[in-house]
Amino acid sequence: MAADGKSERVKAWNQLGAAMGAAGEAANAISERNLALWSDIAHNLEKDPYSADEMSNDIARVVLTGIENVRDMWAAAATSPVGPTRVNPLPTVEIFVASDGAISAQPAAVPVSLSDDESDVVEFSFTGADHATAETLKSLDFEYHNGMLTFTQLAIAQRPSPSLTEGLYTGLAYVPGDRASRPIAHLWVLVGQR
Repeated sequence: MAADGKSERVKAWNQLGAAMGAAGEAANAISERNLALWSDIAHNLEKDPYSADEMSNDIARVVLTGIENVRDMWAAAATSPVGPTRVNPLPTVEIFVASDGAISAQPAAVPVSLSDDESDVVEFSFTGADHATAETLKSLDFEYHNGMLTFTQLAIAQRPSPSLTEGLYTGLAYVPGDRASRPIAHLWVLVGQR
């Protein structure tokens, strides 16, 4: 275990070093580009006369150099120090909840793949117009069968007289884990009148 801890520390420092190296390379390229630009412009300014065409060409070069500099800065900032990453988008479910708690969801079910070591317990977290309603929405009823998360039509209505405040709520369905929870679906919930 000590060896694993050491290799993780070394890996983390190597990743930081790679990120710093990429930032240094970008800074060096920007510096050289700027020095060449200003040397050329200084040479043009010594000409007599310095024509409007020369000035417009120099201005265009300044703009293009600025664009190249921003591109290099963006590339250095956006490059992950841990290497290429692949992001899997979460499925989105839009849910309408009537004031009596009856719901309709679109899509009514979303595919969810759970690994063997994950339980089929799904929890919800919401934020929105009213904290109490966001807490009530956490108790959405759902079913999970054969890799599909399905929202039932009477998800909240089965509870005694829910008090729901109209508004838009956003949330996340997730599988709780020992070390970290894993998000499985993004939820938009509109609470409205019947």
